[in-house]
Amino acid sequence: MSKGLMKSVKGMAWMSSSIFMDYVINLLVTYVLARLLTQADYGEVAAITVLVGFANIFWQMGVGPALIQKKNISDKELYSAQTLNIIFGVSIFAVVNILAPFWANVFSISNVSMLRTYSLVFLFTSYNATPLALVQRKCNFKFMANLNVSSNVFYGGVAIVLAFIGFGPWSLIFATVSRVLFRTVLLVLKTRLKLRFDLDRESAKSLLYFGGGHTLARIFNYIANNGDTFVVNKTLTKADVGGYNKAYNLIGYPATLIGNTLDNVMFPILSKSQDDLAKIRKFFYTCTCFVALITLPISVTCVFCSKDLVIFFLSEKWLSIVVPFEIMIVALFFRTSYKISDTIIKSIGKVYHRSVVQIGYAAAVVLGAYLGHSGGLGTVALYVTIAFVLNYVVTTGLCMYFIKANVLYYLVTLAGPFAYALLSCGVGVLVKNYVSAVSGAFLVCVVWTIIIFSVYFILFLLTRRFMVIKEMNESFDSVMKSFLGKLKKDK
Repeated sequence: MSKGLMKSVKGMAWMSSSIFMDYVINLLVTYVLARLLTQADYGEVAAITVLVGFANIFWQMGVGPALIQKKNISDKELYSAQTLNIIFGVSIFAVVNILAPFWANVFSISNVSMLRTYSLVFLFTSYNATPLALVQRKCNFKFMANLNVSSNVFYGGVAIVLAFIGFGPWSLIFATVSRVLFRTVLLVLKTRLKLRFDLDRESAKSLLYFGGGHTLARIFNYIANNGDTFVVNKTLTKADVGGYNKAYNLIGYPATLIGNTLDNVMFPILSKSQDDLAKIRKFFYTCTCFVALITLPISVTCVFCSKDLVIFFLSEKWLSIVVPFEIMIVALFFRTSYKISDTIIKSIGKVYHRSVVQIGYAAAVVLGAYLGHSGGLGTVALYVTIAFVLNYVVTTGLCMYFIKANVLYYLVTLAGPFAYALLSCGVGVLVKNYVSAVSGAFLVCVVWTIIIFSVYFILFLLTRRFMVIKEMNESFDSVMKSFLGKLKKDK
Protein backbone atom coordinates (compact mmCIF):
# COMPACT_ATOMS: atom_id res chain seq x y z
CA MET A 1 0.00 0.00 0.00
CA SER A 2 1.29 3.50 -0.85
CA LYS A 3 2.34 5.92 1.87
CA GLY A 4 -0.51 8.31 1.03
CA LEU A 5 -3.11 5.56 1.10
CA MET A 6 -1.71 4.21 4.37
CA LYS A 7 -1.97 7.70 5.88
CA SER A 8 -5.55 7.94 4.72
CA VAL A 9 -6.37 4.50 6.15
CA LYS A 10 -4.91 5.49 9.53
CA GLY A 11 -6.76 8.78 9.32
CA MET A 12 -9.98 6.97 8.53
CA ALA A 13 -9.34 4.63 11.46
CA TRP A 14 -9.02 7.55 13.87
CA MET A 15 -11.91 9.49 12.40
CA SER A 16 -14.07 6.37 12.10
CA SER A 17 -13.57 5.68 15.80
CA SER A 18 -14.69 9.23 16.51
CA ILE A 19 -17.67 8.68 14.18
CA PHE A 20 -18.77 5.71 16.26
CA MET A 21 -18.30 7.60 19.52
CA ASP A 22 -20.04 10.71 18.17
CA TYR A 23 -22.93 8.62 16.91
CA VAL A 24 -23.35 6.94 20.29
CA ILE A 25 -23.08 10.28 22.11
CA ASN A 26 -25.58 11.98 19.80
CA LEU A 27 -28.07 9.16 20.18
CA LEU A 28 -27.73 9.17 23.98
CA VAL A 29 -28.14 12.95 24.11
CA THR A 30 -31.11 12.76 21.75
CA TYR A 31 -32.64 10.00 23.87
CA VAL A 32 -32.55 12.20 26.98
CA LEU A 33 -33.38 15.58 25.39
CA ALA A 34 -36.35 14.20 23.43
CA ARG A 35 -37.96 13.45 26.79
CA LEU A 36 -37.09 16.83 28.31
CA LEU A 37 -37.90 19.09 25.34
CA THR A 38 -40.84 19.37 22.95
CA GLN A 39 -41.04 19.39 19.15
CA ALA A 40 -41.80 23.12 19.36
CA ASP A 41 -38.59 23.68 21.37
CA TYR A 42 -36.58 21.98 18.66
CA GLY A 43 -38.51 23.90 16.01
CA GLU A 44 -37.63 27.24 17.59
CA VAL A 45 -33.92 26.44 17.70
CA ALA A 46 -34.02 24.92 14.19
CA ALA A 47 -35.26 28.24 12.81
CA ILE A 48 -32.32 30.03 14.45
CA THR A 49 -29.72 27.51 13.29
CA VAL A 50 -30.86 27.88 9.68
CA LEU A 51 -30.02 31.61 9.79
CA VAL A 52 -26.85 31.34 11.88
CA GLY A 53 -25.54 28.44 9.82
CA PHE A 54 -26.09 30.42 6.63
CA ALA A 55 -24.35 33.50 8.04
CA ASN A 56 -21.53 31.26 9.24
CA ILE A 57 -20.62 30.53 5.63
CA PHE A 58 -20.11 34.19 4.78
CA TRP A 59 -17.72 35.10 7.57
CA GLN A 60 -15.36 32.22 6.74
CA MET A 61 -15.20 33.01 3.00
CA GLY A 62 -13.35 29.73 2.50
CA VAL A 63 -10.08 31.08 3.93
CA GLY A 64 -9.46 27.99 6.08
CA PRO A 65 -9.96 25.51 3.21
CA ALA A 66 -7.76 27.73 1.03
CA LEU A 67 -4.91 27.24 3.53
CA ILE A 68 -5.39 23.48 3.42
CA GLN A 69 -5.60 23.30 -0.37
CA LYS A 70 -2.31 25.17 -0.95
CA LYS A 71 0.76 22.97 -1.37
CA ASN A 72 2.92 25.43 0.58
CA ILE A 73 2.00 28.37 2.81
CA SER A 74 4.06 31.33 4.01
CA ASP A 75 3.81 33.27 7.27
CA LYS A 76 2.23 36.13 5.34
CA GLU A 77 -0.51 33.83 4.08
CA LEU A 78 -1.00 32.31 7.53
CA TYR A 79 -1.45 35.61 9.36
CA SER A 80 -3.42 37.13 6.50
CA ALA A 81 -5.83 34.21 6.84
CA GLN A 82 -6.10 34.77 10.59
CA THR A 83 -6.76 38.48 10.10
CA LEU A 84 -9.39 37.88 7.42
CA ASN A 85 -11.19 35.32 9.58
CA ILE A 86 -11.40 37.69 12.54
CA ILE A 87 -12.55 40.64 10.41
CA PHE A 88 -15.27 38.57 8.75
CA GLY A 89 -16.37 36.96 12.03
CA VAL A 90 -16.76 40.22 13.93
CA SER A 91 -18.54 41.81 10.96
CA ILE A 92 -21.12 39.04 10.65
CA PHE A 93 -21.66 39.07 14.44
CA ALA A 94 -22.43 42.80 14.23
CA VAL A 95 -24.74 42.42 11.21
CA VAL A 96 -26.75 39.62 12.86
CA ASN A 97 -27.19 41.60 16.09
CA ILE A 98 -27.95 44.98 14.56
CA LEU A 99 -30.52 43.53 12.15
CA ALA A 100 -31.80 40.86 14.57
CA PRO A 101 -35.50 41.97 14.40
CA PHE A 102 -35.38 41.85 10.60
CA TRP A 103 -33.82 38.37 10.54
CA ALA A 104 -36.35 37.18 13.12
CA ASN A 105 -39.19 38.22 10.82
CA VAL A 106 -37.67 36.64 7.69
CA PHE A 107 -36.82 33.32 9.37
CA SER A 108 -39.89 33.19 11.65
CA ILE A 109 -37.83 33.39 14.85
CA SER A 110 -39.99 34.29 17.84
CA ASN A 111 -37.20 35.02 20.33
CA VAL A 112 -34.66 37.67 19.23
CA SER A 113 -32.63 37.22 22.42
CA MET A 114 -31.97 33.59 21.50
CA LEU A 115 -30.69 34.67 18.10
CA ARG A 116 -28.35 37.27 19.58
CA THR A 117 -26.99 34.80 22.12
CA TYR A 118 -26.47 32.11 19.48
CA SER A 119 -24.54 34.59 17.31
CA LEU A 120 -21.66 34.50 19.83
CA VAL A 121 -20.44 31.49 17.88
CA PHE A 122 -19.13 33.88 15.21
CA LEU A 123 -16.72 35.50 17.65
CA PHE A 124 -15.32 32.19 18.86
CA THR A 125 -15.09 30.46 15.49
CA SER A 126 -13.43 33.49 13.89
CA TYR A 127 -10.50 32.85 16.21
CA ASN A 128 -10.36 29.05 15.93
CA ALA A 129 -10.74 28.79 12.13
CA THR A 130 -7.03 29.20 11.35
CA PRO A 131 -5.82 26.79 14.09
CA LEU A 132 -8.34 24.22 12.83
CA ALA A 133 -7.03 24.59 9.27
CA LEU A 134 -3.47 24.04 10.50
CA VAL A 135 -4.45 20.86 12.34
CA GLN A 136 -6.20 19.53 9.23
CA ARG A 137 -3.32 20.55 6.99
CA LYS A 138 -0.89 18.56 9.15
CA CYS A 139 -3.24 15.56 8.96
CA ASN A 140 -3.37 15.34 12.76
CA PHE A 141 -6.39 13.06 12.66
CA LYS A 142 -5.88 11.72 16.18
CA PHE A 143 -6.29 15.18 17.66
CA MET A 144 -9.26 15.96 15.40
CA ALA A 145 -10.98 12.75 16.48
CA ASN A 146 -10.43 13.51 20.17
CA LEU A 147 -11.56 17.11 19.63
CA ASN A 148 -14.84 16.02 18.03
CA VAL A 149 -15.65 13.45 20.71
CA SER A 150 -14.76 15.65 23.68
CA SER A 151 -16.67 18.66 22.34
CA ASN A 152 -19.78 16.52 21.74
CA VAL A 153 -19.58 15.12 25.26
CA PHE A 154 -19.28 18.67 26.58
CA TYR A 155 -22.27 19.80 24.50
CA GLY A 156 -24.40 16.87 25.65
CA GLY A 157 -23.59 17.42 29.32
CA VAL A 158 -24.44 21.13 29.20
CA ALA A 159 -27.64 20.61 27.17
CA ILE A 160 -28.98 17.83 29.40
CA VAL A 161 -28.27 19.64 32.67
CA LEU A 162 -29.88 22.87 31.47
CA ALA A 163 -32.89 21.08 29.96
CA PHE A 164 -33.40 19.15 33.20
CA ILE A 165 -33.33 22.39 35.20
CA GLY A 166 -36.01 23.80 32.92
CA PHE A 167 -34.24 26.06 30.41
CA GLY A 168 -36.28 24.65 27.51
CA PRO A 169 -34.93 25.64 24.07
CA TRP A 170 -32.35 27.88 25.76
CA SER A 171 -30.53 24.71 26.85
CA LEU A 172 -29.71 23.97 23.19
CA ILE A 173 -28.56 27.57 22.60
CA PHE A 174 -26.22 27.70 25.60
CA ALA A 175 -24.90 24.20 24.90
CA THR A 176 -24.00 25.10 21.31
CA VAL A 177 -22.20 28.32 22.28
CA SER A 178 -20.36 26.47 25.06
CA ARG A 179 -19.23 23.73 22.65
CA VAL A 180 -17.75 26.26 20.21
CA LEU A 181 -15.91 28.02 23.03
CA PHE A 182 -14.60 24.65 24.27
CA ARG A 183 -13.30 23.76 20.79
CA THR A 184 -11.66 27.16 20.43
CA VAL A 185 -9.71 26.79 23.68
CA LEU A 186 -8.45 23.30 22.74
CA LEU A 187 -7.42 24.36 19.21
CA VAL A 188 -5.54 27.43 20.41
CA LEU A 189 -3.73 25.41 23.09
CA LYS A 190 -2.80 22.75 20.50
CA THR A 191 -1.42 25.01 17.76
CA ARG A 192 -0.02 27.83 19.96
CA LEU A 193 -0.81 30.18 17.10
CA LYS A 194 -0.13 33.77 18.10
CA LEU A 195 -2.76 36.43 17.58
CA ARG A 196 -1.25 38.68 14.93
CA PHE A 197 -2.97 41.14 12.60
CA ASP A 198 -1.13 41.24 9.29
CA LEU A 199 -2.98 41.60 6.00
CA ASP A 200 -0.77 41.09 2.95
CA ARG A 201 -2.59 42.13 -0.23
CA GLU A 202 -1.28 39.38 -2.54
CA SER A 203 -1.75 36.68 0.07
CA ALA A 204 -5.30 37.82 0.77
CA LYS A 205 -6.07 37.91 -2.96
CA SER A 206 -4.79 34.36 -3.44
CA LEU A 207 -6.71 33.02 -0.45
CA LEU A 208 -9.94 34.76 -1.39
CA TYR A 209 -9.87 33.53 -4.99
CA PHE A 210 -10.10 29.90 -3.89
CA GLY A 211 -12.19 30.87 -0.88
CA GLY A 212 -14.70 32.74 -3.03
CA GLY A 213 -15.47 29.69 -5.16
CA HIS A 214 -15.54 27.47 -2.08
CA THR A 215 -17.90 29.86 -0.30
CA LEU A 216 -20.22 30.11 -3.29
CA ALA A 217 -20.52 26.32 -3.32
CA ARG A 218 -21.05 26.24 0.44
CA ILE A 219 -23.81 28.84 0.25
CA PHE A 220 -25.90 26.76 -2.12
CA ASN A 221 -24.98 23.51 -0.38
CA TYR A 222 -26.26 25.04 2.85
CA ILE A 223 -29.45 26.13 1.12
CA ALA A 224 -29.81 22.57 -0.15
CA ASN A 225 -29.28 21.13 3.34
CA ASN A 226 -31.56 23.62 5.10
CA GLY A 227 -33.89 24.99 2.44
CA ASP A 228 -36.43 22.27 3.12
CA THR A 229 -36.46 23.18 6.82
CA PHE A 230 -36.96 26.84 5.88
CA VAL A 231 -39.90 25.96 3.62
CA VAL A 232 -41.51 23.74 6.28
CA ASN A 233 -40.98 26.51 8.84
CA LYS A 234 -42.75 29.04 6.60
CA THR A 235 -45.61 26.80 5.42
CA LEU A 236 -46.34 24.41 8.32
CA THR A 237 -46.34 24.55 12.14
CA LYS A 238 -43.44 24.78 14.59
CA ALA A 239 -44.23 21.21 15.67
CA ASP A 240 -43.90 20.11 12.04
CA VAL A 241 -40.56 21.92 11.83
CA GLY A 242 -39.32 20.20 14.96
CA GLY A 243 -40.52 16.81 13.75
CA TYR A 244 -39.05 17.17 10.25
CA ASN A 245 -35.79 18.51 11.67
CA LYS A 246 -35.50 15.55 14.02
CA ALA A 247 -36.21 13.04 11.22
CA TYR A 248 -33.64 14.80 9.07
CA ASN A 249 -31.12 14.71 11.92
CA LEU A 250 -31.62 11.01 12.55
CA ILE A 251 -30.55 10.26 9.00
CA GLY A 252 -28.09 13.14 9.18
CA TYR A 253 -26.05 11.66 12.02
CA PRO A 254 -24.44 8.88 9.95
CA ALA A 255 -24.46 10.91 6.72
CA THR A 256 -22.83 13.98 8.24
CA LEU A 257 -20.36 12.10 10.40
CA ILE A 258 -19.18 9.80 7.61
CA GLY A 259 -19.22 12.59 5.01
CA ASN A 260 -17.35 15.06 7.21
CA THR A 261 -14.82 12.39 8.15
CA LEU A 262 -14.11 11.67 4.51
CA ASP A 263 -13.76 15.38 3.82
CA ASN A 264 -11.48 15.99 6.81
CA VAL A 265 -9.23 13.05 5.90
CA MET A 266 -9.24 13.23 2.10
CA PHE A 267 -9.09 16.97 1.49
CA PRO A 268 -5.63 17.67 2.99
CA ILE A 269 -4.15 14.45 1.59
CA LEU A 270 -5.54 14.84 -1.93
CA SER A 271 -4.67 18.54 -2.03
CA LYS A 272 -1.02 17.57 -1.70
CA SER A 273 -1.43 15.10 -4.59
CA GLN A 274 -3.80 17.17 -6.72
CA ASP A 275 -1.76 16.58 -9.90
CA ASP A 276 -1.61 12.78 -9.50
CA LEU A 277 -4.89 11.65 -11.11
CA ALA A 278 -4.04 7.96 -10.83
CA LYS A 279 -3.70 8.29 -7.08
CA ILE A 280 -6.92 10.30 -6.84
CA ARG A 281 -8.82 7.68 -8.84
CA LYS A 282 -7.64 5.00 -6.43
CA PHE A 283 -8.94 7.04 -3.50
CA PHE A 284 -12.20 7.60 -5.37
CA TYR A 285 -12.91 3.92 -6.01
CA THR A 286 -11.80 2.79 -2.53
CA CYS A 287 -13.78 5.41 -0.64
CA THR A 288 -16.90 4.81 -2.72
CA CYS A 289 -16.79 1.12 -1.92
CA PHE A 290 -16.11 1.85 1.75
CA VAL A 291 -19.08 4.24 2.04
CA ALA A 292 -21.39 1.76 0.32
CA LEU A 293 -20.32 -1.04 2.67
CA ILE A 294 -21.04 1.16 5.70
CA THR A 295 -24.20 3.03 4.72
CA LEU A 296 -26.22 0.33 2.95
CA PRO A 297 -26.61 -2.01 5.96
CA ILE A 298 -27.53 1.03 8.07
CA SER A 299 -30.32 1.87 5.61
CA VAL A 300 -31.63 -1.69 5.51
CA THR A 301 -31.60 -1.98 9.31
CA CYS A 302 -33.35 1.36 9.85
CA VAL A 303 -36.12 0.54 7.35
CA PHE A 304 -36.98 -2.68 9.17
CA CYS A 305 -37.00 -1.15 12.67
CA SER A 306 -37.89 2.49 11.92
CA LYS A 307 -40.91 2.68 14.22
CA ASP A 308 -39.14 1.02 17.14
CA LEU A 309 -36.07 3.17 16.57
CA VAL A 310 -38.15 6.35 16.81
CA ILE A 311 -40.00 5.09 19.89
CA PHE A 312 -36.78 4.13 21.67
CA PHE A 313 -34.71 7.22 20.90
CA LEU A 314 -37.45 9.85 20.86
CA SER A 315 -40.55 8.30 22.52
CA GLU A 316 -44.03 7.61 21.11
CA LYS A 317 -44.93 11.31 20.83
CA TRP A 318 -42.56 11.49 17.82
CA LEU A 319 -44.23 8.75 15.76
CA SER A 320 -45.31 11.30 13.15
CA ILE A 321 -41.73 11.35 11.81
CA VAL A 322 -41.55 7.62 11.01
CA VAL A 323 -42.65 7.98 7.37
CA PRO A 324 -40.31 10.88 6.44
CA PHE A 325 -37.48 9.10 8.25
CA GLU A 326 -38.06 5.85 6.30
CA ILE A 327 -38.11 7.71 3.00
CA MET A 328 -34.92 9.66 3.62
CA ILE A 329 -32.91 6.80 5.16
CA VAL A 330 -33.25 4.83 1.90
CA ALA A 331 -31.06 7.47 0.21
CA LEU A 332 -28.36 7.44 2.91
CA PHE A 333 -25.71 6.15 0.48
CA PHE A 334 -26.45 8.85 -2.09
CA ARG A 335 -26.51 11.61 0.52
CA THR A 336 -23.16 10.43 1.92
CA SER A 337 -21.31 9.26 -1.18
CA TYR A 338 -21.60 12.53 -3.09
CA LYS A 339 -19.24 13.98 -0.48
CA ILE A 340 -16.38 11.93 -1.94
CA SER A 341 -16.74 13.53 -5.36
CA ASP A 342 -17.36 16.94 -3.81
CA THR A 343 -14.12 16.73 -1.81
CA ILE A 344 -12.09 15.60 -4.81
CA ILE A 345 -13.45 18.44 -6.96
CA LYS A 346 -12.49 20.87 -4.20
CA SER A 347 -9.01 19.38 -3.71
CA ILE A 348 -8.09 19.82 -7.39
CA GLY A 349 -9.22 23.44 -7.27
CA LYS A 350 -12.39 23.22 -9.38
CA VAL A 351 -14.38 25.21 -6.83
CA TYR A 352 -16.37 27.28 -9.31
CA HIS A 353 -17.53 24.20 -11.23
CA ARG A 354 -18.55 22.78 -7.86
CA SER A 355 -20.58 25.88 -7.04
CA VAL A 356 -22.65 25.53 -10.24
CA VAL A 357 -23.68 22.00 -9.22
CA GLN A 358 -24.65 23.20 -5.76
CA ILE A 359 -26.89 25.89 -7.25
CA GLY A 360 -28.91 23.21 -9.02
CA TYR A 361 -28.97 21.05 -5.88
CA ALA A 362 -30.28 23.92 -3.75
CA ALA A 363 -32.98 24.77 -6.29
CA ALA A 364 -34.12 21.14 -6.42
CA VAL A 365 -34.41 20.85 -2.62
CA VAL A 366 -36.27 24.14 -2.10
CA LEU A 367 -38.63 23.53 -5.03
CA GLY A 368 -39.27 19.96 -3.96
CA ALA A 369 -40.03 20.97 -0.37
CA TYR A 370 -42.44 23.65 -1.54
CA LEU A 371 -44.23 21.34 -3.96
CA GLY A 372 -44.49 18.65 -1.31
CA HIS A 373 -45.59 20.72 1.72
CA SER A 374 -49.29 20.43 0.88
CA GLY A 375 -49.01 16.64 1.19
CA GLY A 376 -47.35 16.75 4.61
CA LEU A 377 -43.92 15.79 5.89
CA GLY A 378 -43.84 12.46 4.02
CA THR A 379 -44.26 14.14 0.64
CA VAL A 380 -41.65 16.75 1.50
CA ALA A 381 -39.25 13.96 2.42
CA LEU A 382 -39.91 12.17 -0.88
CA TYR A 383 -39.11 15.21 -3.03
CA VAL A 384 -36.03 16.05 -0.96
CA THR A 385 -34.81 12.46 -1.31
CA ILE A 386 -35.11 12.72 -5.10
CA ALA A 387 -32.97 15.87 -4.89
CA PHE A 388 -30.34 13.90 -2.90
CA VAL A 389 -30.11 11.30 -5.65
CA LEU A 390 -29.92 13.88 -8.46
CA ASN A 391 -27.14 15.74 -6.68
CA TYR A 392 -25.21 12.50 -6.24
CA VAL A 393 -25.49 11.67 -9.95
CA VAL A 394 -24.40 15.12 -11.16
CA THR A 395 -21.57 15.60 -8.63
CA THR A 396 -20.18 12.11 -9.20
CA GLY A 397 -20.36 12.54 -12.97
CA LEU A 398 -18.47 15.85 -12.81
CA CYS A 399 -15.79 14.33 -10.57
CA MET A 400 -15.34 11.33 -12.84
CA TYR A 401 -14.94 13.66 -15.81
CA PHE A 402 -12.17 15.65 -14.11
CA ILE A 403 -10.20 12.63 -12.85
CA LYS A 404 -10.87 10.54 -15.97
CA ALA A 405 -12.48 7.71 -14.02
CA ASN A 406 -13.92 4.64 -15.72
CA VAL A 407 -17.74 4.54 -15.55
CA LEU A 408 -17.95 0.76 -15.89
CA TYR A 409 -15.40 0.20 -13.15
CA TYR A 410 -17.31 2.60 -10.91
CA LEU A 411 -20.46 0.54 -11.37
CA VAL A 412 -18.45 -2.60 -10.58
CA THR A 413 -17.32 -0.83 -7.39
CA LEU A 414 -20.94 -0.64 -6.24
CA ALA A 415 -22.07 -4.07 -7.45
CA GLY A 416 -20.87 -6.03 -4.40
CA PRO A 417 -22.19 -3.71 -1.66
CA PHE A 418 -25.60 -3.36 -3.34
CA ALA A 419 -25.85 -7.13 -3.89
CA TYR A 420 -25.19 -7.67 -0.17
CA ALA A 421 -27.89 -5.10 0.67
CA LEU A 422 -30.49 -6.83 -1.51
CA LEU A 423 -29.68 -10.24 -0.02
CA SER A 424 -29.87 -8.76 3.49
CA CYS A 425 -33.31 -7.34 2.64
CA GLY A 426 -34.38 -10.78 1.50
CA VAL A 427 -33.29 -12.33 4.79
CA GLY A 428 -35.05 -9.52 6.65
CA VAL A 429 -38.34 -10.25 4.89
CA LEU A 430 -38.03 -13.96 5.73
CA VAL A 431 -37.46 -13.38 9.45
CA LYS A 432 -39.73 -10.35 9.87
CA ASN A 433 -42.58 -12.34 11.40
CA TYR A 434 -40.25 -13.92 13.95
CA VAL A 435 -38.76 -10.56 14.97
CA SER A 436 -42.26 -9.08 15.37
CA ALA A 437 -42.73 -11.42 18.31
CA VAL A 438 -39.94 -9.62 20.19
CA SER A 439 -41.22 -7.11 22.75
CA GLY A 440 -39.59 -3.79 23.59
CA ALA A 441 -38.42 -1.14 21.12
CA PHE A 442 -34.79 -1.32 22.21
CA LEU A 443 -34.63 -5.10 21.90
CA VAL A 444 -36.27 -4.99 18.46
CA CYS A 445 -33.62 -2.50 17.25
CA VAL A 446 -30.83 -4.66 18.64
CA VAL A 447 -32.18 -7.82 17.02
CA TRP A 448 -32.57 -6.19 13.61
CA THR A 449 -29.10 -4.67 13.83
CA ILE A 450 -27.54 -8.02 14.64
CA ILE A 451 -29.43 -9.83 11.87
CA ILE A 452 -28.82 -7.35 9.03
CA PHE A 453 -25.21 -6.50 9.86
CA SER A 454 -24.32 -10.17 10.46
CA VAL A 455 -25.76 -11.26 7.12
CA TYR A 456 -24.23 -8.28 5.30
CA PHE A 457 -20.69 -8.68 6.57
CA ILE A 458 -20.65 -12.47 6.46
CA LEU A 459 -21.45 -12.11 2.77
CA PHE A 460 -18.67 -9.56 2.47
CA LEU A 461 -16.08 -11.78 4.15
CA LEU A 462 -17.05 -14.84 2.13
CA THR A 463 -17.22 -13.22 -1.30
CA ARG A 464 -15.09 -10.08 -1.16
CA ARG A 465 -12.29 -11.54 -3.27
CA PHE A 466 -14.51 -11.62 -6.35
CA MET A 467 -17.35 -9.24 -5.42
CA VAL A 468 -15.35 -6.25 -4.12
CA ILE A 469 -12.81 -4.19 -6.09
CA LYS A 470 -9.11 -4.86 -5.59
CA GLU A 471 -8.41 -1.40 -4.07
CA MET A 472 -10.83 -2.09 -1.23
CA ASN A 473 -9.47 -5.58 -0.70
CA GLU A 474 -5.91 -4.22 -0.52
CA SER A 475 -6.95 -1.63 2.05
CA PHE A 476 -8.86 -4.21 4.10
CA ASP A 477 -5.93 -6.66 4.04
CA SER A 478 -3.50 -3.92 5.06
CA VAL A 479 -5.66 -2.83 7.99
CA MET A 480 -6.13 -6.41 9.20
CA LYS A 481 -2.39 -7.11 8.87
CA SER A 482 -1.58 -4.00 10.89
CA PHE A 483 -4.21 -4.87 13.51
CA LEU A 484 -3.00 -8.47 13.90
CA GLY A 485 0.61 -7.25 14.08
CA LYS A 486 -0.25 -4.97 16.99
CA LEU A 487 -2.04 -7.82 18.76
CA LYS A 488 1.07 -9.99 18.53
CA LYS A 489 3.23 -7.17 19.92
CA ASP A 490 0.83 -6.69 22.83
CA LYS A 491 1.12 -10.38 23.68
